[in-house]
Amino acid sequence: MKELDDGERMTFEQIIQGMAASSLRCIAFAHEQIPEEEQEIREGRQKLKEDSLTLIGLVGIKDPCRPGVRKSCGGLPIRWSECQNDYR
Repeated sequence: MKELDDGERMTFEQIIQGMAASSLRCIAFAHEQIPEEEQEIREGRQKLKEDSLTLIGLVGIKDPCRPGVRKSCGGLPIRWSECQNDYR
């Protein structure tokens, strides 16, 4: 394992932006190894620090409209387009 440098972080950011531009929701999977003696103390009380996580990977998930939405809006004067509500 190694710490990501600025170039590698930029690469991941570009991948995430590319997924968002393709209407994919991006989920990052990461973990932190916690010594057994600390597990009970930390359980449910603390958020994990981002700088202590090990990145496992990124996944892009297609998030299609719910069934029937287009049909429900069919008779209304609406111009249909899809967008991501969490794109930054």
